[in-house]
Amino acid sequence: MKKFLFLAVSTMVFCWDRILSFGAKLRGRSLPKRKTVLLYHDVEDAAKAPFARQMRWLCRYAEAGDFGDLLGPAGKRDRVWVTFDDALTGVFRNAIPILGQHRVPCVIFIPAGWLGRRPGWKNCSRKERRDSVVATAEVLRQHVGDLVTYGSHGLQHIALTEAASSQVASEIIESKACLEEMLQRPMKLYAFAYGQYTSDHVDLCRQAGYQAAFAAMPSWREQPLDGFLLGRTSVTPCDGLLEFYLKIRGAFRWHGQVAHLKRRIVSLFRPTKPSSQANQCCPQ
Repeated sequence: MKKFLFLAVSTMVFCWDRILSFGAKLRGRSLPKRKTVLLYHDVEDAAKAPFARQMRWLCRYAEAGDFGDLLGPAGKRDRVWVTFDDALTGVFRNAIPILGQHRVPCVIFIPAGWLGRRPGWKNCSRKERRDSVVATAEVLRQHVGDLVTYGSHGLQHIALTEAASSQVASEIIESKACLEEMLQRPMKLYAFAYGQYTSDHVDLCRQAGYQAAFAAMPSWREQPLDGFLLGRTSVTPCDGLLEFYLKIRGAFRWHGQVAHLKRRIVSLFRPTKPSSQANQCCPQ
């Protein structure tokens, strides 16, 4: 039922976008093309074929974006960026060869303290603990190339909103230094574990030298207010092609706004936290 509701709302958003685009053409104008960042986690062996179909659709209906121009203006077509959280070995074994065939760039966010280990962080499913492994430093080095960009996903994959200030500094600053030393390349991007952060955490990422930080929910706006914090749309290889098509066309962007509104309503009925500690799972 939930999936049907998401598809129904996203279809309406897509149709509304088409109406606006058609109206703009009648007036001799064109609307800016959309920019969407996809959030994957693992691509298991059984998911290779559906993932390959998704990448074919991405190349057919949009333009695969390079992370060097992520914060620049939109192109002539809807542009899509592909990201993977957790640096799981299935991504290197199954996804990267397919991305290479289609020349689709990606960024992989690495939990620096979990290299070579099975995921054991909070909310990790039993299946993930049993079947998944975080890549080793050797695997990461082997896949350094023009299509693969690395970013930090912290040290221990903890929710920063539940961490002490010293832990927050380690997750953001020390993970950057650790990965830069290990891979001999700058870490310019940071993804918040569980998509949880505060405005203070965003400021700390900027001060640490990152060029962009990533949430786990999409943003309704085309660009973040400060050009630094970016939303993402969650996707799995198991998503049907209609659902995937709507996601790469930006039609799921309403989800982040609704999630934000839901938290605002819930916060009215419980004690408020200081603003610097407020949980913000999607950029506004």
